[in-house]
Amino acid sequence: MKDAGRIAATLGDLLSGSLPDGDGGTLLISSDLRRTRQTAETISDRLGLAITFDPDLREQLL
Repeated sequence: MKDAGRIAATLGDLLSGSLPDGDGGTLLISSDLRRTRQTAETISDRLGLAITFDPDLREQLL
């Protein structure tokens, strides 16, 4: 696993202790860009959450 993957996995582990138990209302929302998808998927795997990918969260050049 590359460093970014390890960081995402660690973040997922840290967040797992701060989520409400059993409410079924927690959702992970991410940009749909490749690298953010990969990070969101790693965190989602750790937390057992569904992901919604939203192209509106992409970086914008102003």
